[in-house]
Formats: sequence, C-alpha cells, structure tokens
Amino acid sequence: DWLYHHWSDDQRRLMRRAIVQLGLRPSLKAFETGVWWTKTKNNWAQVCNAGLMVAALAIGDEEPTISEQVLENGLGALPRAMARYAPDGGYEEGPAYWAYGTGYNTILLAAFESALGHDFRFGESKGFALTGRFVPQLTGPSGKAFNFADSRAATVQSPALFYLANRYDDVVAARYAVKSNLGDAFDLLWYDPKLLKANTMSAPLHATYSRIGVVTMRTAWDDPNAAYLGIKGGKNGFSHGQLDLGSFIYEAKGQRWFIDLGADHYNLPGYFSADENGARWNYYRNRAEGHNTLVVNPATGPDQPIDAEAPVKLDGSIARVDLSEVNGPGNERFFEFESATGAFTVTDRVNTIGQAEAWWFAHTRASIQLSGDGRTARLSQNGEELLVRLVEPTTTRLEVLDAEPLDGSPSPVGQNPNNGAKLLNGVLGNSK
Repeated sequence: DWLYHHWSDDQRRLMRRAIVQLGLRPSLKAFETGVWWTKTKNNWAQVCNAGLMVAALAIGDEEPTISEQVLENGLGALPRAMARYAPDGGYEEGPAYWAYGTGYNTILLAAFESALGHDFRFGESKGFALTGRFVPQLTGPSGKAFNFADSRAATVQSPALFYLANRYDDVVAARYAVKSNLGDAFDLLWYDPKLLKANTMSAPLHATYSRIGVVTMRTAWDDPNAAYLGIKGGKNGFSHGQLDLGSFIYEAKGQRWFIDLGADHYNLPGYFSADENGARWNYYRNRAEGHNTLVVNPATGPDQPIDAEAPVKLDGSIARVDLSEVNGPGNERFFEFESATGAFTVTDRVNTIGQAEAWWFAHTRASIQLSGDGRTARLSQNGEELLVRLVEPTTTRLEVLDAEPLDGSPSPVGQNPNNGAKLLNGVLGNSK
C-alpha cells in the first residue's frame, strides 16, 4: 500500500490479483472447512488473521466483497488470541513469540486506525495496554531474555514496543524499544521522543504475570551489573511450552549464571507432537530434566504431567510455586530474593509416598569448582564468580554432570548435544 503511487497500472493489477488468488480466497476456504489455525488461540491467530486483514484493507476499495468476508472472519477469530494478554499483559508463548504475534497485532491495529479511523476496540482488550512492559520485565540486566517456551535468549527486538509505548504512554516500553530497536520503518513511524524525557523509576523492580505463572525480580533498572531472577510456573500443555514448571534463570555481575537452554531444532522428528505420548517430550531441552527444577521419580515418558499447573504467588520478595500437580500434594518451591544484595535462596519442600528418586538441577555455562565436602560450588565466568551453597539437609552434596539425558531417559538422535553446558545436581544420597 505504501508503494501504490509508484507502481504502474499493470503492477497494481498483478499485486491485487495475487492478494486475492493466493491469499484472501484460500483463506475463505480455510474458514469454511475449519482449518486449525482459524480456530486457534496462539500466535497463528494473530499472524494469519492480521496479515489477511491488512491485505483486505489495502484492496478493499477495489475488491469490496471478498475483503469484507475476510475482515469478518478475522474480526471473529482475533479476539481469541488477544484474550491471552489478560489480565496483566503476560504472553504464555514467551518473549520471542510475543514479538512475533504482537508485532502482527499492532500492525493490524495501526492499519485499522489509518484506514477506518478506529480499531473495533481491540486496543481496549484486557491486559493489552500493559503488555508493552512484558518484554522489558522479562529481560535481564545483560539484555538477554528470559527465554522460556521455545524462545531464544537473544535480546528481543520489536517495533510493537514503539506502538504500545506511543499509544499507552508507556515509558518503560519506550526506553526498552530505543535500546533494542531494529531501525526499520515501523520504528520510525511509532517512535515518540517525548516519552524518553521521563525515567523508568515508576517501573516496579518485581513483576508477576499471574495467568502464565511468571515472576521476575531485580535489584535495579539501568544497571548492567544488577541481579535478576526469573521464575517459571504456570501451565504445561500450551503452544511452544516445555515441561519447565518450577524452573528459574539468574543473572548477577553482568553474567547469566543459570540458564534456560531454549528450543531445540524445529525439524527434529515429532518436535511439535505434544500429546501424552508425543515425541516432543523425548527431547532433553523440552523435558523437566533439561531445566532448573526438581525432578522426582523420572520416567521414560514426560517427566512432568503435560497438563499440570503450578500457580505462582509473590509476597514481597518471596515467590512460592505450588508444584502439587507436578510432584504430588504438598510439594512446593520457594524463592527468596534479597533486594539489597541480589542473593537468593531456593527452598524445596518435597513430600512423597515411600522412597523416591529426586534430582535437583541448575544448568550453567560457567566453570564449576566444588569444595571437598561437596557443600559449596564456585562458579566462574568471564572473570566473575558466584558462590552456591547447600544449607540443608546436611546429608546432601553437589555434583557436576553433563547436560544430557539421565540414564533411562529418552535420548533421540539429532537433538542438541548442549556442548559447554553443565548442571549442578543436589544429591540426596539415593539419586542414582
């Protein structure tokens, strides 16, 4: 649409014909037959429908009948995805897919505003005005993202942040957008320098995203050496989800000490086969053992129930993750974060019927030196150090393992070998 006046009549006809024949018309058939993406709640609902509706708006004056049909379909489908921002702007598919889905979503709203003068009140969807802070809160002082749900740890870049900052006067989104911008056309369209005159002190140091079960805590904004803790509860069983309930990441002194390994390769056999017996749960990076959480009685199948939910509650600087649906009634995990120093304590309360096999995992790419009694570990990375200490019970010790499947766990050919990643295990004496 931006180049319309620079094209010849023949070029315009070619573009319009292609939009109708290759985009809009096939989409009508997809809605008629109920293809899965026409009914989904995940990012596909935003990407597919926003793309189609923007195309319909671009040629609506010359192809009004089919454009109207496409817009009606999209207006019925998009609310299912936008409802996922409620109540607080969280996005269960993680920061990378937030950028993907929200990027298309904001382009559509802007197109509605410029073409029609309104956006059908989509911008008033619950939680959407708050979602510009989601990525900043999920970004550590290092600039890396809290990369759960098939996300990468790379800095999230999205012009959607400029749109949200501009529309909702969100200084936090604006500051982050300027630091991370892609430098593309939408950045220029939506950038508002007036927002940068304020500071981010109004942004809380701690954040809770209740529906998706994510908590973040930090000692400061705008300090690359600040400490940062990201905690993952919520639900298993959503698009791009992994079996990571109870997991965490941690940064301090400019280093990410405890990591999420992220996604494996999407072309691995059955990578998105996510039912009870699906191949997705055979891959280490998608299993609980591939995360920084407690694994009780691991088995060859999914090592967390694929439909489990772990509610997270933040009280001051103490986060509680209820793991009753993961490891049985009474199982819970506490994270106590010291805002002054950035140190934190993890406490696991484990209740089992009879003897159990328990593994406590924390993945890192740092070098690890254990004390003689195995009660402390000194992590070293890029000239910085972090001390890990076991408090209780006194029968436990730490050991260092390769980041690879446990004996008896699936080990499919072709999965990422996780070279350079190690993990700490808190051995209770019966873990092998």
